[in-house]
Amino acid sequence: MKRRLISQTILCAFVMMLLLISGCSNSSSSNPLPTTTTYSISGAVNGTVAANVAITLSGTSAANTTTASDGTYSFSGLANGSYIVTPSLTGYSFSPSSTGVKINGADGTADFTSSTASGLNFTVAGVVSGAVASDVDITLTGANSGGTTITASNGTYSLAFANGDTIVITPSLAGYWFMPANIVNVDATSNINGANFASGNAGFSQSDLQGTWYFHMLWTDGSNSDTGSKNGWLYGTANIDAGGNLTISCTTSNSNLACPTGVQWTVAANGDITETVGSNVTPSHYSMASNKTFIAGAQGNPGMLIAQKEVSGTTYSESDIESTSFVLHKLRVGYQNDNNWEYDTGTIASNATLTTTEQCGSNIESAVIGSPICQTTGLTSPGTLTVNSDGTVTISTDTTWHGFLSSDKKTIVSTSTHQGTAFDLYVVQITTGQSDTAGPLPAGIYTAELLAGYTTPVGEGSRSPFAANWTNTSISGTLAYYYYSDTLGNSAPPARETATISSSGGVTLSGGTNTFGGVGADSQYNGQMSYDGYFIVGTLTQTDTEGDVWASLVVHTR
Repeated sequence: MKRRLISQTILCAFVMMLLLISGCSNSSSSNPLPTTTTYSISGAVNGTVAANVAITLSGTSAANTTTASDGTYSFSGLANGSYIVTPSLTGYSFSPSSTGVKINGADGTADFTSSTASGLNFTVAGVVSGAVASDVDITLTGANSGGTTITASNGTYSLAFANGDTIVITPSLAGYWFMPANIVNVDATSNINGANFASGNAGFSQSDLQGTWYFHMLWTDGSNSDTGSKNGWLYGTANIDAGGNLTISCTTSNSNLACPTGVQWTVAANGDITETVGSNVTPSHYSMASNKTFIAGAQGNPGMLIAQKEVSGTTYSESDIESTSFVLHKLRVGYQNDNNWEYDTGTIASNATLTTTEQCGSNIESAVIGSPICQTTGLTSPGTLTVNSDGTVTISTDTTWHGFLSSDKKTIVSTSTHQGTAFDLYVVQITTGQSDTAGPLPAGIYTAELLAGYTTPVGEGSRSPFAANWTNTSISGTLAYYYYSDTLGNSAPPARETATISSSGGVTLSGGTNTFGGVGADSQYNGQMSYDGYFIVGTLTQTDTEGDVWASLVVHTR
């Protein structure tokens, strides 16, 4: 009996083993191991020399090979990625000097033409930073030089060129734009370093405009408010359709200011917005931030517009802003000495009451040039805020004060009237929880929109207020200026400046001058980066060499 049980046990084990082997065999045949698809880069060297040319592959992976007797070569087993192919052989030069190849589901090619080296070869090197750094195509063209490469993960690149050649270096990548658009070096006879570019998003379209926007506008013509001036504010909503047509509903502070009609906006891929009224393009210039919910603009009136997009499904209450800290920038416009700016810090209590902890302002009358006048004592509460269910905001102490809270609950833009003759535009930025990397201003392309109200120093005549717009690039914190234009007809940009940002988003400038080549602008500038990092709001005093003074509000979008 015992022997029979042992036999049965052995038999069962044997059967189970057979079943297990059969199952594994069936599983293996029905679910084969996945295979990895790889690709190749191949090409040929032609010209003075073809054979025995060293070909170097770098980028996603690295390899080396040598051309065959007919000049051909090949790299196989490559994964999708970005590669740079570079030929070399002592005594010869190659065109292009290198080629960038992006593998994305297909093989790549890179061909070269060789010639006897006719002089020293040099390199141009730089870095791309900002909205994108890696995988940017860099093209070098010249009478005797040429080549392409692809930026590394840190944005760096280098390319060879012939001695004495005039070369043009151009970056490109779908979905982005670059400043400068290219760099030209004439009769280059040495290595070139610092051929750097800033990058910005170029993914804007008309559909980004569609929807409802809450806007606040400040206009000024500098005239006496008692004699039919157009100093004042407008606020309201603009519903924008698929064609960019604006249907505007607004409230104005001044019967001389009419709610705009017949307005159409067109947005470019880089976020710049042009405005037409009827068949006429207006001198106004607007820019959309990359968050696609914030627009700032300098108007030809002159004026300043800030628009915030209504985001469907957003709910609002006072608790959105209670127990927070803020930075406030204000520009006041009117007749001459009514013009000034203010920069404050403060808190919003648990009952939505504002408390200002520091006030700084442009003391134009007594200090035409110099540091802003600041105080930390003797301050009074500006009032208590009410946040309505539609995101509009009011304040208990001023019935003319009207604002709107952004969908991320971090920015309030508002307008108000001061003593019936001066008009204010406020930007309140919530900073609680904000964390930025202290140091140079983040790299990228910033579009600036500015409104400046003129105020008359003692003994001077009257000058006009103005609006301006320009493009800044920030590379390692150094600001360069492009495309400067203002309503006074100036076109010369300011000198280069250095911009730094604090861990809480405060932005300061140094090492430059103001728009008109005067002094004091950098020390007068106070800026604040938005919580999401897509725009900067700042105030400053601008002067010219004759001592004329403007109080200004400037908004940078990126």
